[in-house]
Amino acid sequence: QKQAVKVDAYASITILVLVVVVAVVVVFLARLCFCSRNPPREHRRSTVKTIIVVGSGGHTAEMLSLMENLDRSRYQPFHFVLADTDTTSRKRIIRKEESKHNLHNCSFSTIRRTREVGQSWISTTITSLFALFDSFRLVFRIQPDLILCNGPGTCVPVAFAGFLLYVFGLHSTRLIFCESFCRVKTISLSGKLLYPIATRFIVQWPELVKLYPRAEFIGRIL
Repeated sequence: QKQAVKVDAYASITILVLVVVVAVVVVFLARLCFCSRNPPREHRRSTVKTIIVVGSGGHTAEMLSLMENLDRSRYQPFHFVLADTDTTSRKRIIRKEESKHNLHNCSFSTIRRTREVGQSWISTTITSLFALFDSFRLVFRIQPDLILCNGPGTCVPVAFAGFLLYVFGLHSTRLIFCESFCRVKTISLSGKLLYPIATRFIVQWPELVKLYPRAEFIGRIL
């Protein structure tokens, strides 16, 4: 009986993975079709409504460094998206924005974390679906012009939600993915998932451009 339950669990996971893969392929083909029939028009907006997805630990430090390169008179307002269990990163961002007198132009939202450390892969499928639902609801409400992320797992559902806005012509949301400085020989799992759909995919080491032709090396920006 235990063996049967185990087989059923594996079968359920396999079906879920296949459904997700098919959905991604359909969305990717829809994007190609949409772009060929309706090439995006570039408009110079006075401001760019920006979602910044923040991870924990080193991801937060790198994102804070990356934010220093943004023209805050143009890239505003900032909507920070964090995992609901990540209180430390939120405090760090608030301190940083207060020191720059920019806190009035920021807002914070949380989504459920896709996977906790040590969490089983079976339960991860469920939490990932919850995170995807949270992301769709958030992104469709904000309608961002830009989604900026640098590799935490939290960014994947947010990025896919923004991608769907673009595909179906609801909003011309762009996705910029900045790979972590520590990724020298290969890109992260988040990067592999978002590499096909990112508007720009920026790496910190020139060697990675040889492996990933769509990637850009514009100098170390972190």
